[in-house]
Amino acid sequence: MSKQISNFHSYLVNNNGNQTFDISTDGYFVVQRKIISDVYKDMDPYIFKLYLYLCKNVDIKYKKVKKAKTEMMKDLNFKRYYVDKYIDWLHKNYFIQRTNANKHQMYQTKILTAPDYDPYTQTFYSCKDIQSDLGNLKNHNHGYIMLPHTAIKDAMLINKSRYWGQMRMKTWLLLYAHCWLQFFGGIDPDKVSIDQNGYVSLNKGFSYNLKSSLDSVIKVIIKFIKDGFLKPVRCIYQRGIYKGDYGLVTKDKYDEERIVLRPYYLRSKKVEKLYLEGRKMIT
Repeated sequence: MSKQISNFHSYLVNNNGNQTFDISTDGYFVVQRKIISDVYKDMDPYIFKLYLYLCKNVDIKYKKVKKAKTEMMKDLNFKRYYVDKYIDWLHKNYFIQRTNANKHQMYQTKILTAPDYDPYTQTFYSCKDIQSDLGNLKNHNHGYIMLPHTAIKDAMLINKSRYWGQMRMKTWLLLYAHCWLQFFGGIDPDKVSIDQNGYVSLNKGFSYNLKSSLDSVIKVIIKFIKDGFLKPVRCIYQRGIYKGDYGLVTKDKYDEERIVLRPYYLRSKKVEKLYLEGRKMIT
């Protein structure tokens, strides 16, 4: 199944010297892949957004979140009752664990390795014995997504945000899960592809993870392209691996040109690494 983007070529990135992507030096944060897989039932959408907010605000040095609940209320436009209620749910279901016992101090918590889930009993089972640092998650086959801090803004998580409903937010996260600049120059074209005429198609597994139809997810992706969150870029591939952007690297005889979708928000470290390897990108 595929859908065509109307006026497609107006969205195609050109090497005209203008800034095309937001390349951030603010570092990254981690969201565990299980959160957006078909393994879980859907969270309450407000709990889901609070969880993402906590992930985004992990202090890398101390490996925990240090945030006053009044600050959460302000950032997310939640009343105190709901902040307490949603945090309590995350605690009881083994997503987070409070690290300071004194409730008169600023709230502190750590993100736990995402729990297992039994769909038949609708019960979460703790995985807190597995440390949630990246090495341990990888060694125990717990996938994770690394996102630039700029990719999820507080305004996207705010209560009553019409644009960023749970389905769009999960699609956005899953796109980053399949974004690998070094190999694809953007999002894996075997997962989400776009042809020279602007037809967008999707791997069935992508929509299956989102528990949604192919048609619905493609519509979201096209919306992201039209709103500038995803950029179609002409890329050169050499032996199936990204070589650089069209017009910035030489296209040799057996090289292939492909259009790849690339998120607007990128990490500077990843872009700089490509340049050091001689694989130039439009920035």
